[in-house]
Amino acid sequence: MQLHRRYLAGLLDGEGYFGIVTGVPPLSGGRTKYVPVIKMATTHPEILRLVVQTLGGHVYGRKRSAVNPRWKDAWCWDLRTFRTVRQGLDYVLPYLIIK
Repeated sequence: MQLHRRYLAGLLDGEGYFGIVTGVPPLSGGRTKYVPVIKMATTHPEILRLVVQTLGGHVYGRKRSAVNPRWKDAWCWDLRTFRTVRQGLDYVLPYLIIK
C-alpha cells in the first residue's frame, strides 16, 4: 500500500510539527547544535508504518495512559537530519496548506 503525497500532507498539516530543536551535545565544546525536525503523533500506528515506508524516520511509543487513564497511548514518528527533513518537505510541500 502506498501513502499518497496529498494524504500525508494533510496528516502533517493537522497532526504534525515542523521545527528546529537545539541542544548542547557532549564533547561539542559548549556549542549549540541545531537540528531540523518533522514530527507527527497518532493513536493509529499502522499509519506511521506507511509513513516510514514512504519517507523513513523513526517510530516510538508514548505512554499517555500513565498521565491520564482515559487517554490512549500514542505513537510518534520523526525525521531528524537535514537530508531526511529536506526529502520529507520536498515530498509534501506542494500539498501543505499551512506553509
